[in-house]
Amino acid sequence: MAEYVFARAVASRAAHGEAHWAEGLNYEVGALSELYAALARATRNASWLTAAALFDRRCFTGPLALAATLHGTGGGGGGGGGEAVVPALDEPQSEAEAAVADSAFEGMHANAQLAYVLGAAEMYLATGEVRARDAAVGFWRQLQRAYAYLTGGSSFQEEWRSPGGASESMVESSLRLRGPRNWQAHDHAESCVTHNAMLLSTKMMRWHAAASRGVPVAATALRSLAALCDWYETALHNGVLGTQRGSQPGAVLYMMPLGGGVSKRGGAKGWSNTEHHFWCCMGSAAEAFGRLHHAVWWASPPPPPPPPAAAAA
Repeated sequence: MAEYVFARAVASRAAHGEAHWAEGLNYEVGALSELYAALARATRNASWLTAAALFDRRCFTGPLALAATLHGTGGGGGGGGGEAVVPALDEPQSEAEAAVADSAFEGMHANAQLAYVLGAAEMYLATGEVRARDAAVGFWRQLQRAYAYLTGGSSFQEEWRSPGGASESMVESSLRLRGPRNWQAHDHAESCVTHNAMLLSTKMMRWHAAASRGVPVAATALRSLAALCDWYETALHNGVLGTQRGSQPGAVLYMMPLGGGVSKRGGAKGWSNTEHHFWCCMGSAAEAFGRLHHAVWWASPPPPPPPPAAAAA
């Protein structure tokens, strides 16, 4: 199946051109970049990295990687300058970093873009590519500082509307868009977005844990690891455990309503129904509740094998 999809993708780009291919990546193509990078890591076959790169939306991940290199500098060469240095997650953004990161974020469909960041994080795990790591770090820092709710979730009506817009959407929902049937008052913190951000955080935990054993970056990496773990716990309690209706199988939430005068059963969607709905967030919920044990216990891994390129050679 992986070979078939890759062959079709290559043929499509060759037949219709690079601009057509780039336009296709503007939509929800899923986590194909992550899948192919993971396949490269599992099989030790570097050829799959070419497939992973094909599904990288570089106009999104590129500015995020640049933002990470601007961290703490106001304009040049911060945390992303070397492979051994993992940029901190818990330090304030410079104005330059925030501006560059937001050029990628603002107005984007949240879950579609998260798939590309998951691909970048997996690419770093497979190859150690600094740009891929920095894309994930730049993304995470901007998400937490400009788009996240205190519950750990993010997005309003499936989008990251504007920096600081999370609070604006709450005020709008609470003061003007009240009522159990007003769908805008319920459209906060899409479940898929929270779930996929949790998956991203566990990938980032791996390399921050590894970096925490080194010197001189151990203290920075430990602080970042603690920040990731604290956020993960918050997201688990607020964005997963509260999204299933008691013990009813298949009754889950598309969105976690945070506005005023709302309820989980209200809005345009409310609770899902096993016979009449097949939302993306039903699939995410099935996976999320199957992963409740995930990230409960961590152990230091053995030294990694050589990268796929070395194994292929």
